[in-house]
Amino acid sequence: MNQIEFFDTFADTDWHIQRQISHTSGMQYLFSGTASFDRIDATRLLYTESGTCKGKGLKFEAKRSYICAKESEFQIDVQFADGSPFYLIRCIE
Repeated sequence: MNQIEFFDTFADTDWHIQRQISHTSGMQYLFSGTASFDRIDATRLLYTESGTCKGKGLKFEAKRSYICAKESEFQIDVQFADGSPFYLIRCIE
């Protein structure tokens, strides 16, 4: 799937997600919730996760947003909501 297809497929959709989070302290959390991709403009999507984290007797609400920006046909730059870099996704045909 190239980047253009990625944006067209995921824009304006909601997904159920569940994942394990490993903290540097050694704590393990299970995150369960919803992920949404909302179009900001032709080259950027706002990715927002919201849900519940559970681990070691703790349970709390969690929410985080990222910006997914098209950098080239096969590369997506994922940034924190403030625009600082997080990671790159390189799509391979």
